[in-house]
Amino acid sequence: MSTNNNQTNANSNSNQARLQDKKRTQAAQPRNQPRRQEQKNQKLPDEMEKEVKDAFYFYDPDKLGQINRTQLRSILGNFAFTSMNVKEIEEEIRKDYPSNKTSFSLEEVLSIISKKWFFGGGREQEANEIFKLFDRKGKNGVNLQDIKNLFGQYLDIVISDSDIIEFIQEADTDHDGILDKNDFCSKLGYI
Repeated sequence: MSTNNNQTNANSNSNQARLQDKKRTQAAQPRNQPRRQEQKNQKLPDEMEKEVKDAFYFYDPDKLGQINRTQLRSILGNFAFTSMNVKEIEEEIRKDYPSNKTSFSLEEVLSIISKKWFFGGGREQEANEIFKLFDRKGKNGVNLQDIKNLFGQYLDIVISDSDIIEFIQEADTDHDGILDKNDFCSKLGYI
């Protein structure tokens, strides 16, 4: 019986020691560190990541690996923070970085954008904006004519009706020839 009590006490002491170690480790980590690590598992769409890198290197032509805070705000204003003003973007930056931090690496820029994109509604916001661009009449659906009109207005290349119909057929889950928001956004990779 005393052997069981000794084992129970040893297990209890061991568990308490592990709990204290865990608390010390958590206390030693910066407050937002776990969220940043979580985001490293989330990868931006390849095209978006390429565009972020291009923007970063535009501000870092000598490839020093750092941009300043003003340049960071400019990049963020074009990626996932499009509906925010400078003050709001700065508030978002301060959630993870102190206001006296003056330079940012590409990895930090990608991390900030990933956080907004995956956890702050950026992906959904962009999907809504793109869908509204095609669904100009607000009928909650996009058809052949909607796509033709938009492409004709903004692209210098001609896209055939058969290519657009094929796009619609691939995405149209209820086969009515009209893409609802979910079909449309899923086809474009937002869902």
